[in-house]
Amino acid sequence: MTDVHEDKDKIICFQSFITEMFGSFCLCYFGGLAVIHTTGISIAFVHGLILFYTIHICGDISGAHFN
Repeated sequence: MTDVHEDKDKIICFQSFITEMFGSFCLCYFGGLAVIHTTGISIAFVHGLILFYTIHICGDISGAHFN
């Protein structure tokens, strides 16, 4: 029989993994699109917006340590 706390830890670990994957995907995908389609300060602005929104959305779940 499994322990309830062990199952809860697995769920929390999986949620953290998914949110970190989502944040890193958004940063790479939209950041890459910004590099391809815009120039100058717009690239930095897009990266900042991506980080702002993903930290706001995923911060309480995983701590928002995006790579």
